[in-house]
Amino acid sequence: MNRSRKAIIAVIGLIGLFALFYYLVEASRYPGKVSVDPVSDAQDFTLQAEAGSSQIFAIELQFEGELSGDAVITIGLPGNPYYIRKTLKAGEIDTKYEGDWYYEQCPIRYEPKEQQMEGYLDIRYRFIRN
Repeated sequence: MNRSRKAIIAVIGLIGLFALFYYLVEASRYPGKVSVDPVSDAQDFTLQAEAGSSQIFAIELQFEGELSGDAVITIGLPGNPYYIRKTLKAGEIDTKYEGDWYYEQCPIRYEPKEQQMEGYLDIRYRFIRN
């Protein structure tokens, strides 16, 4: 094997190691995950914080997937000052929400805007403590 071929293999190996490291770091960043299945049905989820002794002050949500139509995500309950409605547009989904949150649980509602939706959607989350 010549020198340039060995160099190319080494570079590809390093890129693979960096990709694996990034994946592992990103997966550990969000300890919680729920999957919307099927995406054609409205669904309710209650996200639960991991046990901890310090006060929760924020939540971070990562939405990943692909949808054939638009959908609405509702975070919190109507009347709560931290109530948020977020529209996810059709196509590839890779968006994040971060905001104030002070509770051990977070209700989430997923509502497709079309009846024949296809695709997948994962919601990764973490509650942020002091």
